[in-house]
Amino acid sequence: MESFAARLTDLFLRHGIVTQEQAEWCRYTLCKKLLSLTVCSLMVLLGAWIAGFGPALLFAAGQGFLAKRTNGYHARTPLGCAALSVLFEAAAMWLLPRFVWEPYLILLVGASLCVLGLAPVNNERIHLSQKELRACAWRARLRLFALAAVSAALWAGGYFSLAVSLALAIFAVAFSLTLAAAGFGVQ
Repeated sequence: MESFAARLTDLFLRHGIVTQEQAEWCRYTLCKKLLSLTVCSLMVLLGAWIAGFGPALLFAAGQGFLAKRTNGYHARTPLGCAALSVLFEAAAMWLLPRFVWEPYLILLVGASLCVLGLAPVNNERIHLSQKELRACAWRARLRLFALAAVSAALWAGGYFSLAVSLALAIFAVAFSLTLAAAGFGVQ
């Protein structure tokens, strides 16, 4: 992935799309985006094999949407992060058909409260200022509210597997936040 990002950056340099000063940033960004795309694709493919395309896609999208503003557990390597994300997806899709109303409601409310209490997580690599932390917390709450509302609406509409998939995405983010708050992962 890194060699592909480097070749693509060199191509961008030759065509004047980026300058020499932007090359390192471009390589890093391309590598990060390619890794995210690959991991998301693996998550959805594995999840679709276990529980169907809709729930798998909704879980991956929901988790990514919320985690973008909450931070949470970061493995020491990108491969570790990728493996953990795929593992979360597989576990969530395996658990999906086991949910009925009461466990779903407990999961949705409990995970949401956990996210509200812990997000966003700050660490030395991210080093957000107090102003940035408040902005991330506000956005995280908006995203959480949106996901929880969509999940509840899906449940009310009879789309149980999709509703639970979003609740499990919120739970995955809550679990990641809990690990980070307990001192696990990159601090």
